[in-house]
Amino acid sequence: MSDPASSLGTRFGEYEARMRQIIASKWQTNDVDRNLKTAPVAIVTFEIMRDGTIRNVKLTQSSGVFALDTSSQRAVLDASPLPPLPNQFERDSARVEILFQLKR
Repeated sequence: MSDPASSLGTRFGEYEARMRQIIASKWQTNDVDRNLKTAPVAIVTFEIMRDGTIRNVKLTQSSGVFALDTSSQRAVLDASPLPPLPNQFERDSARVEILFQLKR
């Protein structure tokens, strides 16, 4: 997993790091062919609501490996709810994009 775009910006880096850690802990690649050592990046976008609920999860770029794409989306869904957005965050939701890169 790596960190591309997010509407959280640099002001909320601690929250973003925690969010990414939670999602990474949910990412299971057991269903991905064990012989597959690397694959193109899968990109998933979603919104975090003020209360931490995740919605609008979308695979915006496929890795070309169905099991990897599915596991990437499932990791985001399984992480819901995340901690609530920081009180200082001005909007009601944050749009996030996460890259999932298989490396074994």
